[in-house]
Amino acid sequence: MNLIFICSYLNVPNVIDAVEREKGDFRILTDDQGLLNFFADIYGRENVIKLPALFASFGNIKGFCLDIVRSFKCKKQLLEVCRELKPTKILFFFLGWNGLSSWLIKKLSTNAEIFYQPEVNLDMLKANSSARLRIKTLLASSIFGIKYKSASYYGYPMIAIDQSFLDRVNAQRLECSIEPNKFRKLVQAKFLYSRKIDVLLLTGGMYNVDEEEYREKMQEVFEILASVCDPANICIKSHPNFPVVEFDFAEQCFVAAVESPANILCYASKCVIGYDSATLYEAADLGLTSICLVNIIPTNASGQKERISAYLLDNCTSQNILFPQDLDELNNLLTQLS
Repeated sequence: MNLIFICSYLNVPNVIDAVEREKGDFRILTDDQGLLNFFADIYGRENVIKLPALFASFGNIKGFCLDIVRSFKCKKQLLEVCRELKPTKILFFFLGWNGLSSWLIKKLSTNAEIFYQPEVNLDMLKANSSARLRIKTLLASSIFGIKYKSASYYGYPMIAIDQSFLDRVNAQRLECSIEPNKFRKLVQAKFLYSRKIDVLLLTGGMYNVDEEEYREKMQEVFEILASVCDPANICIKSHPNFPVVEFDFAEQCFVAAVESPANILCYASKCVIGYDSATLYEAADLGLTSICLVNIIPTNASGQKERISAYLLDNCTSQNILFPQDLDELNNLLTQLS
């Protein structure tokens, strides 16, 4: 029995690859309702375990205290469920602390092999000396009995696992890479995407951007796209776990369900366009045209353009992400590609 922990849409291909490659019995564990729905549709609800979402905010004192009480009950119940499954192998991919998941992995590591495969460049995880974040990290560490790290990832503060946790659970590096052509055939055969997608347009999920200005720029982007391809073959995919940004032009396009992973949809696409999404570097490494709009959509945060560009390129093996400077350059680029 394999237990596979997933906390982010970034790791959907890793989980599918692990399930298909390992072949044996498995359970997928997640606290994300969209991921639960996606994997339940594919593999059956009986093979997915829902973890409670705890400690979404440290600022809500009442909610934080209630989550502490809930965590004691949840830990006991879930540990019993997992031990009854008698797992021999546990796989996980996350970087953030994910308290309940990391606690279960720690407890189960005495009788199971642990495998870890981060999807991003861990060298860019930097120490964060913010007193506020260090207090949060200390609280998280105390609740779950694990030494977490106060960190920043491309300027974004986070509580993270570190090497001490990997050593504690004797985590082995999962040395396995997804073979794109084989995985594309698997996706097309197993999951759905016979629909033709000329452009996968990723929306939402942005910080420090005025929403109205964002809508206006995306309208202009759409008008360029509509001049070079059939709008019906443009797939709009909203970022999960963010408010959906509504567009008037969406009714002309194919709008994907929010829980549909963008990094699976891109296997049916020719071109991927977005602002700040890991799917951009995943698409580039698949050999697709990948276009980042970071220079086109204004931000009110100093250095954000540079941080986003660095994040995408640092995690992109091929380095083939395009960064048009303005709408005219985007127009020329798409016209040449059409």
